Amino acid sequence: MTPSAPILQYTARGFAHGGGDFVIYHVRGDAGAIAFGSAPPATVYRRLDTAPVRRKLPGYVSGAFGYGYCSPVLPGISPGTQIHWRGLVLPYWLLMAPLVLVAVPRWVGHWRHQAARRIAAGLCARCGYDVRASPERCPECGLACRAAGPAPIAGGEA
Repeated sequence: MTPSAPILQYTARGFAHGGGDFVIYHVRGDAGAIAFGSAPPATVYRRLDTAPVRRKLPGYVSGAFGYGYCSPVLPGISPGTQIHWRGLVLPYWLLMAPLVLVAVPRWVGHWRHQAARRIAAGLCARCGYDVRASPERCPECGLACRAAGPAPIAGGEA
């Protein structure tokens, strides 16, 4: 009996996107069955064509609207081997929504802080033009300005 050649095992993690979807995946199995070249990288990024990623996966995606978890076990090229594929399929907007919820308040805060700094320095809040000579209206952009100085006292005349 001749000894058989050892079966190379392959493990990869990565993500792919296309058609409004992205997938985060992990593949483990027979190296001969996975066509990534002679020395596959540990992390793989793939850009698929315009079809949604959920339609290109090797197994059924279980979840609402075609998004969710996919975990098929595929036969390997070598006899008796298998490829274990796990992936999480999500739409782009689900990734972008938390990023927008964090970024928008920061942008608004930055714009307010910048306008307050400009007003305190005697500049137009919109364009940054020096309005100390014409405190009623900015000659550059036409914004009605108020002069920097002490705040008016509430409660009427003294």
